[in-house]
Amino acid sequence: MPVRSLSSASRRLDAAGPTLEAEFATVPLTPEQRVGKRVDGQRDACGWKIHDFASVEIYAGRGVEVREYPLKCGVGADIKSGFAANLLYAEGCAIGVIEAKPARHTLQGVLTR
Repeated sequence: MPVRSLSSASRRLDAAGPTLEAEFATVPLTPEQRVGKRVDGQRDACGWKIHDFASVEIYAGRGVEVREYPLKCGVGADIKSGFAANLLYAEGCAIGVIEAKPARHTLQGVLTR
């Protein structure tokens, strides 16, 4: 995908109004985003409904995947927060979490979540 320069986007923004978001829709994806899109496509082909946390509807289908689900764990001052890469719902009940990591990356920092 082509990368557009900030200066050309700024010129168009000045001339055409607030279109900066649309201008940067062509920014290349990171390797993690590319893999995520491929895996989302595979789950979608299997019938899973895929939602972002901000617009989730856990009853949208028999299986619903929620991306970047916010989590908190701990007690008192030891509360930590983070995100589950994907939270899976089946018929409205949370059934699992998918945490994607690169090969050879340990899950040590993720296990407590």
